[in-house]
Amino acid sequence: SPEQRFHFYAQIAAETGGLTSLGEIPSGYASSKSTYKGRGILQLTGSGNYQAFQDYLITKNYNFDIMKNPNLLVTNMELAVLSALWYWDIGSNAKRYATDYSDDALLKVSKMVNCGSINSECGGNPKGLPNGWKERKKNAKRLKDCMN
Repeated sequence: SPEQRFHFYAQIAAETGGLTSLGEIPSGYASSKSTYKGRGILQLTGSGNYQAFQDYLITKNYNFDIMKNPNLLVTNMELAVLSALWYWDIGSNAKRYATDYSDDALLKVSKMVNCGSINSECGGNPKGLPNGWKERKKNAKRLKDCMN
């Protein structure tokens, strides 16, 4: 739907720094030091997500081993995009919250993408906001402005 595309693009812009990086930027977060740190256009993160995506690749007859070579999600654009589509549709099913253009929908989608759950504290953030919330709102506003 148009709403789902809007939210998907807003998340990509936030997760990749405006499409400037397909890999998680080093930070103080433990996830940025992990073997299975954020990679791809939606920054697939965690061994569970990598394994689930690897299993999906096998069912689609893709001959890539991202468990042994997780950097494929940075160096192979097809996998960078496919991992995001898989996570959006299957891994997190974030698209189910992309029902309108409201900040409430944006927050839910952002929490699914960045935190894994709409009920998550997002790494202990006392306000319960996903990382980069201000940037996510700014990206969404830019997209809305382009639609008008």
